[in-house]
Amino acid sequence: MRLYPAIDLRGGRVVRLVQGDPGRETRFGDDPLAMAERFAGDGFRSVHVVNLDAAFGEDDAANVRAIGDIAGFCDGAGLEMQLGGGIRDGEAAARWLGLGVTFLVVSTLALRSPGEFARVCGLHSGAVRVSVDLRGERLSDGGWLEDSEMSWRDLVKRSEDAGAAGFIRTEILRDGTVAGMDVDRIGEFARATDLPVIAAGGLASVADLEALRADGKIYGAVLGRALYDGAIDPAAAVAFERASID
Repeated sequence: MRLYPAIDLRGGRVVRLVQGDPGRETRFGDDPLAMAERFAGDGFRSVHVVNLDAAFGEDDAANVRAIGDIAGFCDGAGLEMQLGGGIRDGEAAARWLGLGVTFLVVSTLALRSPGEFARVCGLHSGAVRVSVDLRGERLSDGGWLEDSEMSWRDLVKRSEDAGAAGFIRTEILRDGTVAGMDVDRIGEFARATDLPVIAAGGLASVADLEALRADGKIYGAVLGRALYDGAIDPAAAVAFERASID
């Protein structure tokens, strides 16, 4: 399994939110590049970066600078970098990929602009992953501020038809809570597609990772609050990843 330590950015700082609520923020650092360097030093091979300000439709100038720095570092160090948050047209997609981002993570683009979404997937084959963000059984978009009437199965089908490269499946009500993952539901999702599925939201322990791996269909997982709070030891997570991949 591939592991993705998360670097969520707000105002150029590294933060974690609870259930995506901008009013429930904890700051974990003022130097996003140093955080990416730390994760690389720990032995992780990938990072998951989220531009929260762009997702919320706010000024993201400070985040843009930080993302450029992280992308340059990852490109030079051979790390996989996936970036999400506010990527809602082809211009934004091309800009980020041009800076060295490996995978784009989109949600609102796929839900609200299917034509542009298909165009972006076609132009950047193999580089677009779709974030399927669920509050219960309901899809959310627009920075998790709005619910969608589309079913997640229909979004999976649309994404497959458009040429997406995979999915990040997020449990919104567990995100940032360190409450553990609902492996059965994640596994159900993973068996609904042949594309890689990365689990996110609620990861609490290496035992969660072991349960995800045991399912047999889940490609990876995002490590968030548990990594920052020390519930998951970086060395143990890296050892787990290497044993899973190598």
